[in-house]
Amino acid sequence: MMTEERLQYFLDDTSINEKEYHELVEDYFKADKIKWFKKNKWDEEKVAQFWQLIRKRVMLISRARGYYDFSQFVFPKSGNGSDFKPILDYWEQNESRVFEFEVNFTGAEFMGEIHFQDIHFKSNVSFLCTSFLNNLSFSNVNFSELTVFEHAEFLRGVTFNDSNFLGNVNFQEAKFVSSTSFWNVFFEKQAWFGESIFSEDANFINVTFLGDTNFFGVRFSGYVNFSSTKFSEALFQDFKEYSEGCFVNVNFPNTVIFRRIDLTKTKFLQADIINVQFKECNWGNTPRIILQDEFSNQKKDINYYKALESLYRQLIKNFDSNKDWELSSKAYMSEMEMRKRRYRLENEKLLFSIYWVYAQLGFAHDIKRPFYGLLGLFIIFTGVYFFIDYNILWAMQRSIYASLPKLITIPNVSKLQDYWLIPANVQSFLALVFLTFFILALRKRFR
Repeated sequence: MMTEERLQYFLDDTSINEKEYHELVEDYFKADKIKWFKKNKWDEEKVAQFWQLIRKRVMLISRARGYYDFSQFVFPKSGNGSDFKPILDYWEQNESRVFEFEVNFTGAEFMGEIHFQDIHFKSNVSFLCTSFLNNLSFSNVNFSELTVFEHAEFLRGVTFNDSNFLGNVNFQEAKFVSSTSFWNVFFEKQAWFGESIFSEDANFINVTFLGDTNFFGVRFSGYVNFSSTKFSEALFQDFKEYSEGCFVNVNFPNTVIFRRIDLTKTKFLQADIINVQFKECNWGNTPRIILQDEFSNQKKDINYYKALESLYRQLIKNFDSNKDWELSSKAYMSEMEMRKRRYRLENEKLLFSIYWVYAQLGFAHDIKRPFYGLLGLFIIFTGVYFFIDYNILWAMQRSIYASLPKLITIPNVSKLQDYWLIPANVQSFLALVFLTFFILALRKRFR
């Protein structure tokens, strides 16, 4: 670390040569600042000296060179502005907060709480392999050209608020250890988040992605929220981990692709999903599709179920347009289930009863329910007919005959007469219903 005497030399107004500037960078700016932090408090005098030297030496020399080089610098906390809010103080109070030339923070380390506020990066800026050890915020920051956060590490909370990325931005393999928030952020060109890691909640709320957006191989360990976000072209593919996601109130164009994503953990309420491309996604192994929206904490009133009906109806149109009849059938059953629940809230007893029976029959789209219904009838009525003459084989034959009357000929059915005709007719009627719904479900699956 630089001696106090040498440090004072650089703080004075004397001019320095290239060799002395190199000494200042290597022995001061790149040196560890851990000794400045004692008893959970930064040494304010040393922090003030640091930012004074940034303004006095680094910024002036960088402007002369046409290149801002902060690579491998070790930064303490942000400087203090006149309004007592911590901001990164690279400029004097009366200066415009603009980086006119390319900026390089590659390999830098920000030890304290850092705030980039009201800054304009006019050229490329690189935070490649940069470490942010404390809370970080970018507020009202404009990035005009290429911005790189590749392999950056954010060890505490991160917020990007009211900021604009007008060039390509790269967050590939960035590591967000704590909560992350992109709020009202604008991405004009390509935004790449491939294989990045979000260990806690990640919010992309009211964000605009106008260019190609890529979330390939991302690890979302916490809740991820894309509510009210606008996409132009996006790929969500092969998440390495996915806890729960929210795309509420998002209008998806047909250039958005979900590939091999577990969508049972996703909310789409009030979103437009008719045109989005779902490829090889996991919709669960249940007889019908069950989205995470059904487990929402919001009030489950009539409007809530109407919104779910509309959501599943959109899925039907989406799957039909791609000739995915199996998923279309599952989405149809979910729509009917939501309608049944709505009728119960509306106290429509007759309609609810009809839809309840319809549900037991698989809504004419579930193959298994009517099949198991036929099998159940055969077993139950075999037990009933056993008491005619206590012969299990003849009882089974009679049960088959009653299930499929006039379609097959089976001996030993002559005793299905008198009062035995009552259970036989009941079985025939129920079997006809189950068989009809079984054929309808087959037709929907293999059309």
